[in-house]
Amino acid sequence: TSGPLTGERLALMAAVSEALIPRTDTPGAIDAGVPQVVSDLMENWASPATYAAFTGQLAAIDAKAMASEGGAFSGLGPEQQASVLAAYDAEAYVAENWDWRRLKGILLLAYYWSEPGATVELVYEAVPGVWEACIPFSQVGRTWAFSV
Repeated sequence: TSGPLTGERLALMAAVSEALIPRTDTPGAIDAGVPQVVSDLMENWASPATYAAFTGQLAAIDAKAMASEGGAFSGLGPEQQASVLAAYDAEAYVAENWDWRRLKGILLLAYYWSEPGATVELVYEAVPGVWEACIPFSQVGRTWAFSV
């Protein structure tokens, strides 16, 4: 069944997202509202298959924490959570676990598209550099490619 993440699932999503993007001298995932954004996506965007895949990844991370640390992921300390998540991430990439890659990508997008992620974590420059209409090619040595 799909819908918003609530209760233990929302707490687990918050713990996983904060372990992935912890608060340091910049805001963490919880500060940026990542768990709520992902919960909203689960309710309004995710198909039932995507919802099941993503909540399955959360359950697998929790099971890994139980097996390796003897407790639920959301109840572990930050160092233990980081260790469990790093191990899960490494195993998931070797196993080509696309569901984890998709969920991790969404967590990162939710963070970097948030105001704190885009303006505190990253350096935001509305118009990069100085506009110079004509520069001799010999000064730059190459041309620039960009995508819109």
